[in-house]
Amino acid sequence: MGFSWNIIGQENIIDNLKDLKEKNNLPNSFIFTGLDGIGKSTLALEFTKYLNCKGAEDCDSCSRFENLNHPDLIFIDTDSQCSDNSCCKNSSGTTIKNCVINENVISSVKFNPLIGDYKVIVINEADKLSKVSYQSILKTLEEVSGKVLIILLVRNIINIPDTIISRCQLWKLKNIGKKELKEKLLKKFPDNQNDINKIISFGSPTIGESIEMLSDPIFFEERQNCIERVINILNSPNSKKLEYSKDLVTTYRKDKERLFFELNIWKNLFHEILISKNLDELINNFSTLDNLISISKIKIKKNVDIISKTEKMILKNANPTLCLDNMLLSMETK
Repeated sequence: MGFSWNIIGQENIIDNLKDLKEKNNLPNSFIFTGLDGIGKSTLALEFTKYLNCKGAEDCDSCSRFENLNHPDLIFIDTDSQCSDNSCCKNSSGTTIKNCVINENVISSVKFNPLIGDYKVIVINEADKLSKVSYQSILKTLEEVSGKVLIILLVRNIINIPDTIISRCQLWKLKNIGKKELKEKLLKKFPDNQNDINKIISFGSPTIGESIEMLSDPIFFEERQNCIERVINILNSPNSKKLEYSKDLVTTYRKDKERLFFELNIWKNLFHEILISKNLDELINNFSTLDNLISISKIKIKKNVDIISKTEKMILKNANPTLCLDNMLLSMETK
């Protein structure tokens, strides 16, 4: 019985990974990069299961990897702690600590798989490694060999040192199209057609984001409110925009990912106005949008460039207040 990959999309990457395995040409280190919810961790786990599958209908190996309790799988993220958790217990959970890397990665790559064909070390949110951890990982990537693989899951590839990227095989995960996404969501949530239409009509949500929104009404409502808030701010005087900028800076200091979530909504808003073939449907879903429809395509593209530039500058630790003030005052809405 052949292995069945339980993942939506990413067919090209899957075919290439299978080809590497069949030709016995697997590298020892990979980077899977893409948006939140696009399927990076799912792909990593499915790949790990594929490498170790015993071919049975109810494969015990696959089941144990699925449940993250296989002895040949090490899965690390920002919540991971070392065995002496006294050095981790007061940490913020925003970075992966070097003690975790030393204990779970550096010491593990020296040993062969215990019961499977391959040992796989997955580091989720590897773009949140501490600076010292990057140095440790770099040395490890140079030494790992045999039946041990390291997979780094990364959202913001800009945060990963070039020295690490150059030692890994890089795979960029692509979002699936809106038509396919809608079909998959309707199969899973047949009673949520109206909410699915709202999700599909705006931006390019990933499969993971879409499922989370449909599974969590609070998250869905929060996203809708955020979209309306963004639209209202665009039609506000500069004084209101600067007040909003202060709110975004406060958000950034509490939760960086939440800021990038909101900035992504800004980009999606302009992008959707630019490419939408059914603006009436878009306006129906977001009642305050009609004031922005008349913006020229040149100005819309300029606004998207301004937001993208702001994201990159903040990721490079530029002053967030100056970046966000400048972004909001520079965008054109008339």
